[in-house]
Amino acid sequence: MTASYSTSVVSSWGSLTTGLGRGGNAVSSYWDTQTSGQSGSSLGAGKTTAELQAPTGYTGIYANWNRDLDGDGNGDDPWDFGTGSQYPVLKNTGPSVAGQRPESSDDPAAEQPDIPRQGLRRRRRRAD
Repeated sequence: MTASYSTSVVSSWGSLTTGLGRGGNAVSSYWDTQTSGQSGSSLGAGKTTAELQAPTGYTGIYANWNRDLDGDGNGDDPWDFGTGSQYPVLKNTGPSVAGQRPESSDDPAAEQPDIPRQGLRRRRRRAD
């Protein structure tokens, strides 16, 4: 997994992304230690809310986030970094950039995007 972040608890990245739980990598991937309450993980790197919101472009921790999505060898500028008090959001993914950003608040947890999580259902195993 490359160029990602989470603002909530990361309890099992491996179950949501093929192979990560079995020796995969999380490259340039982060979680918010303040909004998640999580201090450690075997994948990615913990960052404060300020660290995740401070870069407003492809610099600092986001220097490697300008990914080549169409295979032409050039970065396709997929992220909108907003202001220094907002998390980055993906462009052209369905919800508008503005729709992915809640109104400003003094509470860092309130800045979490409310994006539906379709298809992420837990499977229950039957006890035989």
